Amino acid sequence: MSALSPGIPGVPVLASLRPPRLRITSPEPRVRLLRDPETPPELSTLALTVVVDPPVRQVVWYVDGRPFATVGYPYTARWRLVPGEHTFEVRVPFTHQGSPAVRVIVQ
Repeated sequence: MSALSPGIPGVPVLASLRPPRLRITSPEPRVRLLRDPETPPELSTLALTVVVDPPVRQVVWYVDGRPFATVGYPYTARWRLVPGEHTFEVRVPFTHQGSPAVRVIVQ
């Protein structure tokens, strides 16, 4: 059975045939980020991007195990850099579908 994705007009999705797969494309696993001391903290951010197949209405970004942002397609967000080791995950709300965790270090 074919249907249109709720929230992504014109994108066909095979409804109920398989759960969505989520793969974080940014940040890359085990990346080490250096903050620029001349960049104001509010502008020192990291792009969060994920590929969701098949598309869903929304995803929730988690940072260090806590909800950070709920976003619709194209599922992007920006996170302000904070020194330390951090973990990023993406989950489909109200389901068990999620991405593998990605760990980064901010210096």
